Amino acid sequence: MKTDENGRHDGEIVACPTARRPGYVYQRVIDNREGESVVDIRAPIVDSVIPFVYLKYRPLASRFGNENARVVMRETGEVLRPEEVAQLLEFSARLGLDYGELDVLRDAHDRLLYVIDANSTPTGPPNGLPRRDRFTALLRLSRAFNTQFLQPSPHIAAR
Repeated sequence: MKTDENGRHDGEIVACPTARRPGYVYQRVIDNREGESVVDIRAPIVDSVIPFVYLKYRPLASRFGNENARVVMRETGEVLRPEEVAQLLEFSARLGLDYGELDVLRDAHDRLLYVIDANSTPTGPPNGLPRRDRFTALLRLSRAFNTQFLQPSPHIAAR
């Protein structure tokens, strides 16, 4: 159960069925544990590409918090299979999310991906990402944005 307000990080595990509280949403708990940590996948979406992903690690005790113990950048193909990338991009397109970030969890048991949040106003690299990697992330996001949105389309005649 978590509030429907953006950025609250106030989730708690409840046994259902339970009385519904107004202003809250209910989701199945995804078991995204790796050892004593949980791992969230944050996938930046830039039009029709996912230039890389962040893996956000937190202690199990603070699984719904926003303070990451550590964050690493990975190439998209190291974390997501091609069909998963296609599904996430289709999901984003259906939402009209041409720039944003998806929060995705991989279930430790069935190994399926579950999108738990779509962020249309990304705030930049997540806390816990080493300083040297923050610059790399911003540079790669900028390049993807330039390629996807600012480069002249080959279908438009030059003026």
